[in-house]
Order: sequence, then structure tokens, then C-alpha cells
Amino acid sequence: MSIIKIIDNVVSLEIFKLAQEEFSKGIWGFNNANNSIDPNVSFGAKEYCDKVNKLLSEKRLNESNIIYNLWTSINSKIEIEKNYKNILKRINFNCGPPLYDQGIHQDDEVTFSKNITIVYFVHPQWDFLWGGELLIFDKSKENVTGGTFPIPNRAVVFPSYLPHRAVAVTRISPSMRISIAFQCQFDHQL
Repeated sequence: MSIIKIIDNVVSLEIFKLAQEEFSKGIWGFNNANNSIDPNVSFGAKEYCDKVNKLLSEKRLNESNIIYNLWTSINSKIEIEKNYKNILKRINFNCGPPLYDQGIHQDDEVTFSKNITIVYFVHPQWDFLWGGELLIFDKSKENVTGGTFPIPNRAVVFPSYLPHRAVAVTRISPSMRISIAFQCQFDHQL
């Protein structure tokens, strides 16, 4: 199994622009390691991420207006509860300036879990010459089984246990690659 679904123009232009404004603020810093299985140390929004995930864990995500509206819009297209029996458990923010690479990692180490990850691209523009592809690997990490360019306002759904990475953005890119990973967990009660 690889990519489950790719959806373009997943949120309205109004919400997309509000999200871009939010992520162009000074939320980024040099440290994106989220836990012991995440080898990525590059630009991230750790403090912002911690704040949003605290609200999520306290069932107060609606207090994070743009993230709540973004998630609600994405979920209305994907319907994770109905289609995948998953619920949102964690949100991670990633920033890829030119020449920064991301290591291969997994959002879930349990092979064949039913958890899914939704990566959403929120940067304002993209050209395929700039790189930044999202690659999905098989469990052995030896073969690429899927991938996509980081097209703005695109969401990519895939099993969380699959190794994946963002390829480095080329030096000719005038933009940073900005993505949000919505990490969802299977709930057998749905």
C-alpha cells in the first residue's frame, strides 16, 4: 500500500490564504524533532505546534481558529471518521527552505496499523523545478512506492506506518515548502 488519496484544491481560497498568512508569521525556528523516532532537525514550529496540540488534546482545537477551520475543511473533503474510522490525534508543522532535506521517518511504527497521515501543502506557489517532493517508501525503505509534488492546497492521505520524507527544495526556489501533517488514529468505536 502507498498513497491512498491525493486531493487538490482541498480548502476554499479564503481559508487557504488565511492559513498562508498565519504561517508567514514568526513561528518557525531551527528544531523540528518531535519525538525519539523523528530524525528531522531543521526548521519547524515547535512552540506553535505544542500550543495547537495542547488545545487538540484538551478538545479545544476550535480556539486555534485557522487550524480548526483548516482541519474542518480538509476533513469535510476526506471524511476520515466515515471513510477510515480515524480521529485527529496530532498536528505537526514542517518548513523546508531551499537546500534543507528531511530524513526518512514514520508517523507510526506499528506495521499495518490503520492510522493515517494527511499532509497538506500550504505554501503560496510551487514549480516542479523546485523539488520538495513527498516520497513514500515500502517498509524496507528500499523502494519508492508513491510520491507527489507539493502543489499548494493539495492534501495527501497515506498509512502512517509507511516511511516517508520530503525531498530538499532546490536553491533556485523563491519559496519555502510548508506543510502540515495531520496525524490520525484508528478508532474501532466509529
